[in-house]
Amino acid sequence: MERRVLALMGKEFRHIRRDVRTLLVVVGMPLLMVLLYGTALTFDVRELPVGVWDPSGSATARRLVERLDQSGYFVVAHRAASDRDLARALDERRIRMALVFPRDFERRQSRGEPIPIQVLLDGSDPNLAVISKGYIEMALAQYSQELAGTAPVRVEPRFWYNPELVSVYYIVPGLVTIILMLVSALLTSIALVRERETGTLEQLLISPVRPVEIVIGKLLPYAGLAFLDGLLILATAHGVYRVPFAGRALDLGLASAVFVLAALAMGLLISSVARTQLVAMLAALMATILPSVLLSGFIFPISSMPQAIRLLTYAVPARYYLKIVRNVVLKGTGPEVWWPELAVLGGFAAGLLVLATLRFRHALYDLEGR
Repeated sequence: MERRVLALMGKEFRHIRRDVRTLLVVVGMPLLMVLLYGTALTFDVRELPVGVWDPSGSATARRLVERLDQSGYFVVAHRAASDRDLARALDERRIRMALVFPRDFERRQSRGEPIPIQVLLDGSDPNLAVISKGYIEMALAQYSQELAGTAPVRVEPRFWYNPELVSVYYIVPGLVTIILMLVSALLTSIALVRERETGTLEQLLISPVRPVEIVIGKLLPYAGLAFLDGLLILATAHGVYRVPFAGRALDLGLASAVFVLAALAMGLLISSVARTQLVAMLAALMATILPSVLLSGFIFPISSMPQAIRLLTYAVPARYYLKIVRNVVLKGTGPEVWWPELAVLGGFAAGLLVLATLRFRHALYDLEGR
C-alpha cells in the first residue's frame, strides 16, 4: 500500500511540476501577496504633500519649512501666494496638509511670544489626518525646543471636509467604488462564461441577433445593477449615518458611467479568456477587487507607499474614480477640479473596450468554427 501511495504522490508531483499554472498559484500567489501586503499596507506617513503660506517672509519660518521638507515625512508640494490659493490646492487634493504662518512671526519671535501656526488637514481621510497631525506636532515641538529662549511654536490644527473625523464619511466613497467594480466586472465575466458553458451562447450565435447586440444585451443589466447598488449605498449612508453629499448628483453620475464602462469592458475581456466560471471569478477578483482595495487609496494612503508600488497604482482605475467620489461627496467640487482623473478613466474605458471587443469577437469566431 505504501508503495502505491508513494507512486501516486510522485506522479502527482510530476504533474504539478509540469503545470505552470499550478506552480504560479502555489508559489507566485503567496509571494505576490506577501510583497504587496508587506510594502503597500502601511499607515506610516512618508512624503506627505504639504502646502505652505508664509506672509511673514521670516528667515526662521523658511528654515522651519526646509526642515520639514527634508524630514522624509513631508514634501512641500505647494507654496501658496494667498490663503485662497492654499485652500484651492487643498480642495484639488494636490496637498493633504497646509501650514499657515502668522504675519507677525518675526515680531512674536523677537518678543518671545508664542507663535501660532495654523495646520489645515484634509479630514476626508480621518486616519491619515490624525496620523499627520501627530507627525507635524512632533516636528514642530522639536523645532520649538531648538528655539528655546526665544519663542515657542504652538500648533492650531483644523480639519476640513470632515471636522469631526467621522470614519464612515471616508469609508462610503470607497464602498461605492468597490461595489461598482464588483458588480460590473465580476458578474459580467461570470455571466458570459456561464452562457458558453451551458451552450446557450452558440444558440444565440445562430439566431438573427448580431454579436454586438449580444454583448450590449449582456452588459447593460449589470451596469444597471451597479448603479442601483451605488445609489443604495449612498442613500443608506446619508439616511442612517448622515454622510453629507456636498456635490452634484449629475457630476457623480457622469464619473460613475465612465468607471462602470471600464469595469464592464474588463469583465468582458476576462470572459473572453476564461474557460470556466471558477477561473473567471478568480481572475476577476485578482484583477479588480484586490487592486481596488489595496492600491486605490481606499484604506492605505498612496503617498506613503514605496515608489515601485506607487507606480502600480496608476494602472488601477479605482484610484481615479475614488478620488472623484471623495471630491464630489465630501468637498462638493466639480469637473473643473477632477477632469484629469475623468480623462484617465475615459482612456481606460476606451482601451479596455476596444481590447475586449476584439478578443470577444475572436472567441465568438472560435465557437462558430466548431
